[in-house]
Amino acid sequence: MEKIKEIIKEKKFKYICFFWSIISIQFILGGNLQSKGHICTSKSQVLLNIFMFIFMTVIFIALHYSILEIYNRKKVIKEKKETVVKNKQQEKSKDTVFNKVINKIKGTKHKGILYFLIIFVCWIPTVLAFYPANIAYDGGYQIGNYFFENKMLHHPVLITKLYTTFYVIGIQIGSPARGMFLFSLFQMTFMAFSFSNTVIFIEEQTNKKWVRNISILFYALFPYNQLFAVTTTKDVIFAGFVLIFLIHLYRNIDKKTDIVNYIFLIIIGVLMLLSRNNSIYMLEVSLPFVIIVLIKEKKKMLKIATLFLIIIISYKCANKLIYDNNNTETMKAKSTEGSMRTSTFTQAVGRIVRDNEEKLTNEEKEKITYYFKSYKAIGKLYKQNIADDAGGMISEEGNNNKKELIKFVLELGRKYPMSFIESFLDTTRGFWYICDTSFSNIDTYKHPGSFELYDYGIGRGENYKVVHNSKLPLLKMFDEWLFTSNAYQCIPILYVFLQPGIYFYFALAFLLYAIYKNEKNTLVIAILLFVFYASCYMANCSIVRYMYPVMVSTPIMLALVEKNKKEEENE
Repeated sequence: MEKIKEIIKEKKFKYICFFWSIISIQFILGGNLQSKGHICTSKSQVLLNIFMFIFMTVIFIALHYSILEIYNRKKVIKEKKETVVKNKQQEKSKDTVFNKVINKIKGTKHKGILYFLIIFVCWIPTVLAFYPANIAYDGGYQIGNYFFENKMLHHPVLITKLYTTFYVIGIQIGSPARGMFLFSLFQMTFMAFSFSNTVIFIEEQTNKKWVRNISILFYALFPYNQLFAVTTTKDVIFAGFVLIFLIHLYRNIDKKTDIVNYIFLIIIGVLMLLSRNNSIYMLEVSLPFVIIVLIKEKKKMLKIATLFLIIIISYKCANKLIYDNNNTETMKAKSTEGSMRTSTFTQAVGRIVRDNEEKLTNEEKEKITYYFKSYKAIGKLYKQNIADDAGGMISEEGNNNKKELIKFVLELGRKYPMSFIESFLDTTRGFWYICDTSFSNIDTYKHPGSFELYDYGIGRGENYKVVHNSKLPLLKMFDEWLFTSNAYQCIPILYVFLQPGIYFYFALAFLLYAIYKNEKNTLVIAILLFVFYASCYMANCSIVRYMYPVMVSTPIMLALVEKNKKEEENE
């Protein structure tokens, strides 16, 4: 009993309690939504939910402290048994062949080349299996719309032109497929460079072989990393820029930054924002929180705030310049993007109509029809795990009167709160519920699954078609079985790490850890990652590619936590 009282009095108890409370809530809400279709169906269900919340939170906290106790006891026993000399000898004897090879290599540049080669070589079978590239998600549409119809739609210009450039090179050398294969090699090179650079950062921050080795294995062998490296989706290049930006930002927070490093960071920041349209929120929303965190360190605060503002302003100027000088249907692009930003509200209205059509007044039905073309149609088109169909129902009047539209939807939300809340939770469920299956069963796509793997036919006419010709068909079939059939969900450990929801846990835990330790430099990175993850909740659906930048940043989170532990041990 005394031990329990001591634990409750500890500062970290409230952080641990808060974290596991959030996890308990997501299990209860996510489980109910997935199995019953609603958060709760009766008053007795509310009481059961409260009981389950308390029970699960207590169990999770008890398990947390039990594991900590076991770890601490083993650590004490080990420290008593071993001297510093013996520890060093043990470390040498435990060295694997891989560690011995790396230890012989001197110089950061040479190690970087080795890490790059390890990662790149491990991806070669995947690019051969999906030769010339996995032209999935929006990549094929971007090339087709831009090259054949001179349309940009809502996709970032930078990435669209990058795809199209390789496609055009392929046409010029007599094979569009070869052009897309060159794109795969380019993207693989860029991502392998970003990942190897991250491993070097991890090594210099922690000086721990196991953290470094886990990071290399994660980047080289993790299925999503292998597949995204050869896939046409803007989130891949964006994720690479995010890693480079975070690493250089962390290195320069405390150090005196010379003008060259400052300019480099600004360029990377602008390229990062140009790679994904909604990424601007990552800096804009993070900025006030970063200022609050660094408010007592004015020099540091001014440096970071100035950097963020310069990047934001430079991005907006560059983006406007690109659109103004781009001879495409940009007005259509802007209107399309506008309708996508209101997808959260169209999804809410669709759910409200579906669940409460008989309760709606004639005035409400007329207003819904005014803003969303047809109240009956939006109710029928509503799908709980994707907002594309309902989002397409917004009328011209709705686009032109967004303030009135949002005000009306919020009024509906106050009248039908359960449907309003459930619409948001159901659409975003894949991002916060670890056992979610809705994100991997979106029937709007050609092949529902956790990862899009299908041959998208670009081109019109024989000279413009991209012909897919797998060099390793068995590997391709295996990946298709694993992801388009969701077979991975039957493999326990793999299942956990391939679910988007687990990375919400990591981002939240990292943020709470940085707050608890009052590590302000780490907290800046944690805020950026958590804010970006939160921005994904405004997307039309929950799919892996949206939060891929957070996924590939997981080794950085681990490294900064280990660095903090190492500094505490040395004190």
